[in-house]
Amino acid sequence: MPPSTALEDSLRRALRKQKQARKDLDEKSIHDLRVALRRCRSLAEGFSTLDPHPVWRQLEKVCKKQQRGLTALRDTQVMRELAERLGLDEGRAGAILATELKRRERLARRSARKTLEAFPRKLWKRWLRELPVRAEMIPVGESRLVVMALERLTRARELEHRWRKTHSATAWHKTRVAIKRLRYTLESFLPDQRAASKNRLRGLQDILGEGHDLDVLRGYVRSVARATRISARVQKRWLGTIERWRRQRADAFMEGVGLKVKPRTISRLRRSNSRGSSALRSSTPRSSARRSSTLGPRVNNSDLRASTPRNGNGQIWDRWRARLEHMAHLNHLNGAAPSPSTTRQA
Repeated sequence: MPPSTALEDSLRRALRKQKQARKDLDEKSIHDLRVALRRCRSLAEGFSTLDPHPVWRQLEKVCKKQQRGLTALRDTQVMRELAERLGLDEGRAGAILATELKRRERLARRSARKTLEAFPRKLWKRWLRELPVRAEMIPVGESRLVVMALERLTRARELEHRWRKTHSATAWHKTRVAIKRLRYTLESFLPDQRAASKNRLRGLQDILGEGHDLDVLRGYVRSVARATRISARVQKRWLGTIERWRRQRADAFMEGVGLKVKPRTISRLRRSNSRGSSALRSSTPRSSARRSSTLGPRVNNSDLRASTPRNGNGQIWDRWRARLEHMAHLNHLNGAAPSPSTTRQA
């Protein structure tokens, strides 16, 4: 579908999901709304590079504000379920952790409700009428869109390299956001590339998201342990459990981008994936479930295989860059010069 249609669908979906989330405030509705807002925000970021009108920045700002207001609730909902799946809610100390997470969720629900009540539905409906029309009038060729995709690909690769040097949670999170932006750019602005990149990027995005959830849970455990004086022994055991699953996500991500990982590590990862775990097994398919519903030792191997170069050499970044540069070269041969960074007023 053309970018203007993708924008219209995303705006409409966000409006519908906001109404549902305001009514339910459950984990699925909050997650679906955040995804819809993320798509709208990514599209606004893309259109702002093609059209200087301030409305795109305004849309981006509203999406960001709504996302931020829902983050605490989303995190506490995921952390409560994740703590159960990892067995951190067992015993006396586990009951304390579960009680504290429920208390924080109640506070987060109040904040999220205020955010949802402040959602500018009238303004959003006006954008739904006007912005897809404006987007359709922006004169931009495929070459300019390829350049934008290459810029986002370069950014994702730089952040992935930074994470490999630091292995910090911040670098991991930034890499996750960059890959989301790249995926949405390819799907919305270069639909011909969607089939070639969807499974690969979605697989990496799922792994990064699961790792990020574990990073957030680690912070919650430390915070609750300090506030409730849970023993150092229990805290160490909890953090050790989280770290084991966290290392598996890191190894799976490295394999997914075509980096070498110790064969013993990958073998152990795949054995645990096929065997499952009584505490962490989930029968809900990834495509229709919240990410937290599949978190545990299970990594989607089909997505990993799709993400790994078939020849086993190099990284997937090189393959995607070569594909996009080939598109840019064909456009150049066909006389399609890149569009200027500024456009006429639509």
